[in-house]
Amino acid sequence: MTHGHPAIAKLDTTEHLGGLALIAPWTSLDYQAQENLVCRGDILTPYVAGPWSRAYLWYSKRDYYTDPSTAPFTWFRDFPVKQVLILAGQNEIMLPDIKDFVANFKAGSPQVEFFIGKREAHVALLYNLYIGDNVETGQGKKLIKWLEGVLKGDP
Repeated sequence: MTHGHPAIAKLDTTEHLGGLALIAPWTSLDYQAQENLVCRGDILTPYVAGPWSRAYLWYSKRDYYTDPSTAPFTWFRDFPVKQVLILAGQNEIMLPDIKDFVANFKAGSPQVEFFIGKREAHVALLYNLYIGDNVETGQGKKLIKWLEGVLKGDP
């Protein structure tokens, strides 16, 4: 929203958006199988993430849009959103990339809140429901509480 992309129509806003929630954002498409990576507890593995990231990119050039965890903190200055919530699962293989992204984002826009669901996988709050597990996740509880605050206008 702060940096236009030539392939995407510009979104004009006259005021800051109230909130933005990112659920287990895929912040780096550079996915290689890492040595000693334990994938137990996640729904993704490097053997799935690698082909998916290559398929998503196709022939596109990688940049800060495709890999925001590689962007400098200055990329996130003047971000036109009042509150940002980023959710991730403790067991997801993308957590190191998400943490890098959060650190850069917070350095440029301090309105970022980061929550890691204990013993939860990638997109657990959605995937668990998909497989019929109706037990509320930590990420789901946090998202609901955060949304209530955003809708009330609480900082």
